[in-house]
Amino acid sequence: MGDINVQDDVTAELEALTHELNRCKKGEPHVEQLIVESDNVMLVQYVNGRPEPNEITMQRLKKISNLLKCITCAVLSCH
Repeated sequence: MGDINVQDDVTAELEALTHELNRCKKGEPHVEQLIVESDNVMLVQYVNGRPEPNEITMQRLKKISNLLKCITCAVLSCH
């Protein structure tokens, strides 16, 4: 069994979030407010601005931030 790479998990979830926010922006489905729940604590912390992410993660967060300008969104931990 291999080691779990937390950063890879966060990267995958950031990409999934970006994909879904792009769909919402295009009106697929049409939403004005959105609540995103995740059991990935690092993802939630990064999207909410803490802790400071590495450069690759920061680039993905900038894309998400631009998409969130179109949608009222809350990203919550669901533990």
